[in-house]
Amino acid sequence: MRDDTLAAGDAERADKLAEEGYLQDNAKSPGYAYHWLKLRLQIAEQQHDSYKAALLARQLFDESYHDKMDAFRAIKRNIPKPEWPAYLEALIAKAQSSATNQRDLLAEIYVSEGMHDKLLRIVQQVGQPHFTTQYQGILKAKYSEALVQVWKSILENYFRQCTDRRSYAIACGYLQQIKTLGGVEVANRIAVQIRV
Repeated sequence: MRDDTLAAGDAERADKLAEEGYLQDNAKSPGYAYHWLKLRLQIAEQQHDSYKAALLARQLFDESYHDKMDAFRAIKRNIPKPEWPAYLEALIAKAQSSATNQRDLLAEIYVSEGMHDKLLRIVQQVGQPHFTTQYQGILKAKYSEALVQVWKSILENYFRQCTDRRSYAIACGYLQQIKTLGGVEVANRIAVQIRV
């Protein structure tokens, strides 16, 4: 029915039906309500209602566990440019204060906004191989020395747990990461310590 209403060009009615769908699903099973919000956002953007679209995108960002970066981009599209920096800081603060771990979301926001210094800080805080590898390509040109230190810390923590050949091979891979970042001397010192 909502597709027929949209196809007929009755955006106001389609939005009203989507709002009703959202309210019903949100009361019974909130996971389904997300789709209604996305539909309302789509309608608002088709109607060039930036204010309403920004509000709906923010609601998606705050309430949904799905596609937060899509909601983030929709917010950015619909917030006036002069207001964006303050709004961005509010979104970051919201993600930082969330009870759930939002490090991946924060990292993606930092990448999207070119906030590489903040991205480096989160990579340093997380200190995990997969996370570091994921953002190393973005950071290495400007922060290779800092990344060497991140890998050094990862390796030192990991080596304490090395008990077999497989874990030793993984440790050697981490040494290679350090070398590719220009930390050959650091890698060689660690290799000597490992052999002792």
